[in-house]
Amino acid sequence: MRLTIIITLAALALCACAGPATPVQVQGVQPSDEAGVAGCRYIDTVMGTSGWYGVNAGLGMSNARTEALNQALAVGGNRVVWVPTAQNYGSTQAHAKVYKCG
Repeated sequence: MRLTIIITLAALALCACAGPATPVQVQGVQPSDEAGVAGCRYIDTVMGTSGWYGVNAGLGMSNARTEALNQALAVGGNRVVWVPTAQNYGSTQAHAKVYKCG
């Protein structure tokens, strides 16, 4: 009985670590959708990566998106459209199309 309680508590603790990616912000770059960049100039596609994955995928996605937003700023963009990406074993990736609007 005691072992069952310990295993259950350990499983709950691990589940508490897993969660969705928190929204990230980099000053000067805004996430958008395709309609929001209709009149903008396409610049490039960028990719951010993180070594966090699995139960830490939420943290990994936040880190990868922050890296991608910083890359978008570095190439002169001010808007990004996130591209759906299949996650690989061993890392988390975020891909974005970069646009210059305004």
